[in-house]
Amino acid sequence: MPWILYRYIVKELLKLMISSAVVLVLVISFAASIKPMTEGLLGPEAMIKFLMFTAPAMLTYVLPFAGAFASTLVFLRMTNDNEIVACSASGMSYAQILLPVVVLGLVLTMFLFGMSNFIIPRFHKAAAQTIERDLMSMLVTRLNTGQPFEMRDTVLYADGARTVPEEEVSWTRVKPDRVVELRGVVVGQTDRDDVIRGDATARRANVALYRDDGQSWVTILLNDVMFYHPERGQLIYLERHEWPAVRMPNYFLNRPKYLSWPELRQLARKPERLEMIRKSKVNLAASIAAMNLAEHLRTKHDTQGGRAEGSLVLEGGQPGSQYTLRAPVIEARGDTLTLRATDERPVVVELRSGTSNDRRYEAQTANVSIEAGEEPNRPIVDIELIGARVNDLRSGGGSTEWERTTLPRLVPVEPMLEQPVDRYTVGQLLGMAAQPPYDASRQVTRAATQLGVEILKTNRRIKGQLHARAASSIACLLLLLMGTLISMLRRGSLPLVVFFWSFLLAIVSIVIMTSGQNTAKDIEIPLALSLVVLWSGNLLLVVVLGVVYCRLAKH
Repeated sequence: MPWILYRYIVKELLKLMISSAVVLVLVISFAASIKPMTEGLLGPEAMIKFLMFTAPAMLTYVLPFAGAFASTLVFLRMTNDNEIVACSASGMSYAQILLPVVVLGLVLTMFLFGMSNFIIPRFHKAAAQTIERDLMSMLVTRLNTGQPFEMRDTVLYADGARTVPEEEVSWTRVKPDRVVELRGVVVGQTDRDDVIRGDATARRANVALYRDDGQSWVTILLNDVMFYHPERGQLIYLERHEWPAVRMPNYFLNRPKYLSWPELRQLARKPERLEMIRKSKVNLAASIAAMNLAEHLRTKHDTQGGRAEGSLVLEGGQPGSQYTLRAPVIEARGDTLTLRATDERPVVVELRSGTSNDRRYEAQTANVSIEAGEEPNRPIVDIELIGARVNDLRSGGGSTEWERTTLPRLVPVEPMLEQPVDRYTVGQLLGMAAQPPYDASRQVTRAATQLGVEILKTNRRIKGQLHARAASSIACLLLLLMGTLISMLRRGSLPLVVFFWSFLLAIVSIVIMTSGQNTAKDIEIPLALSLVVLWSGNLLLVVVLGVVYCRLAKH
């Protein structure tokens, strides 16, 4: 075996491949850091760390091109210097000459496959943590310079800010990753149009960063708080108030592209880790809770005796207000309940504030609509009373007649699910939705269908990602051979002209693989067809390699 020649070829290939790969990695990594940098999530020092962590992730894109470029330059020079002719004259076949290229390509293929499935996801997580850690430093810097700080739909302003050492954190049982203390705080919550829809002021506040299962959350604990209560129409003072937690954006969390092989398998078993599936799961749980509330109302009705066995207690409106609903006749019409009075008993709703009864509503008919609420355990109930008499119990029995009146946005006092939503698996909820009486509810069926679609999309994305990693790893070997064979075939051509054909074929194959990976997400297209399209990029390279090799062998 001509080991000296093989060592020479491998050495030259590695030298050019490494140098070109380093340049491409730095350029692409810097491009990847532009978005978080422009959004104020990265400072100068953190940007350097971010570049270091994202650089290895770019190898999967860079190595195939760097390999094709290196093989083009090395073998074009060997061909023009008649070194390939000398090897052939000494009795070496093209297969023997290409042996070190094949071995190097196989090593790179296994290297890329292992990196993309086990190593690169760790660098993605380190890059995400760099953004999160620098976020708190940026918060302190911006607030101390008099600038507001935005986190999703929350805007912060403070007279001063400082990072709190770990030994001073004593106000929480769960240890946060980092804590910042603020003085003279104003916090606001914006809507989609960036309009403030809620705000509060506080003398002091503690901003804590937590990490749970790869996701980061920011909590804001306000002290000596003053905020406006829109329902009461007055300012409210609280000694302590916890602002709704803010989930921080994570560019790498629970996306199949950024997960390792074991994490992808875990995601397939627990798909609710994805945000869209989690929302669909909560929506289905809320729909089931709404159906439970409807069943709860029906069980309160004694069909034989014609009277209510018990009552349903709801709350809403003013804080501390409770509504007790009773009805002798209940009829179900889809997702809406109709309550009717009898000759002896009307439909009754009693309003109680504190320890005394304030009002009593008596009606001939009531339409009760139940829908899923923001809290899965507490559906939203709207009660429309028709032909109602409103008795004011506080004024000694005065009453008012209303043709129609509505008691909106009420929620049950008791939870409508046996356990918290997090304790249910998606399989359990889908199993419940397929059984009576839930299968008769359009709301539950619609939510279950949406959840099933999201789970199917996720499973297809996982399979598409695994196949794409394997296909892109094998493409490194094929493109390395492509540059070699085209260089030997087009003797005397300029290096860039020869590399152009390898580059063009690489782009076409990557576009085909990406198209196959994207179609794998479409549930209307058979998964097998999507995978065939994904692998057809490599198949194209194999066909071109075969044609080029046959033409080379003839000459």
